Amino acid sequence: IDRPAASVRIIYFKMASSSIDYSNIDYRGFIFVVHEQYGLMLLHCTRKPKKGPHFQLPGGHVDDFEFQEAAKTSGGNAQTQLLEAAKAGAARELWEETGVDVRNQLGRLQPAALKSSNTATALSCEIKHRLFFFLAATDADFLSADKTSEQLVGPLGAEGRHLKIKYSVEHSGFDFEKDPSVSVQKLKKHSGGVPSQALAMAMARDANKSKSRDAGAVASSPKITGKTERRLDHLEEVEDPPVLLGADRRAKDKEKGCFPCFC
Repeated sequence: IDRPAASVRIIYFKMASSSIDYSNIDYRGFIFVVHEQYGLMLLHCTRKPKKGPHFQLPGGHVDDFEFQEAAKTSGGNAQTQLLEAAKAGAARELWEETGVDVRNQLGRLQPAALKSSNTATALSCEIKHRLFFFLAATDADFLSADKTSEQLVGPLGAEGRHLKIKYSVEHSGFDFEKDPSVSVQKLKKHSGGVPSQALAMAMARDANKSKSRDAGAVASSPKITGKTERRLDHLEEVEDPPVLLGADRRAKDKEKGCFPCFC
């Protein structure tokens, strides 16, 4: 499908306050599924020969019916419609790809604040029509034999071997990664590298937030402030940036980095 020019999209988004042009724009939703003890869940893909083996975030295309359902409760606000549709799509993809089911718990999906605020053309959790959410996962979210009769698999590594998922035909396994800088590198082949960019932006913004709040606390987190800032000094600098965990959780846990397990 041909995509409208950027200027056309901007005009459409500003003027059409009641709906999203989902027929001509390929929106996608992705989730940073983070277990506080074991880290970020990454799905291993070996089904795309051109890319070679690589890691992905759970997520994918937001379907038309999800936009239509979101329109019923968005109150005519296009950005609310987009956010809620993307949440529903990301949750559906997570379930299809892993069996982890939060489709009836969409409130647990927190928008990953990658920018200082929403604009007329994009949400703060959005890059290139890809929307990112954070899910704080617990052991209870993963699968066990009493939840499904399908074959279950544990992570590729030694961490969290008791946590199981059922992966789709798109993937060949999963793993946890505690180091955010390593996660950025592992995601570079996924979806044009946008998930990698999103995680890097969240980390850089989190480091900037920590700097402004407590220089001493930042100095004690070299994995976030050292490697990340050297690699990502080309990213946009924003004053008082929000953090990936979202304002509510961050307020309760001010000493943690963008993912609790990464500190």
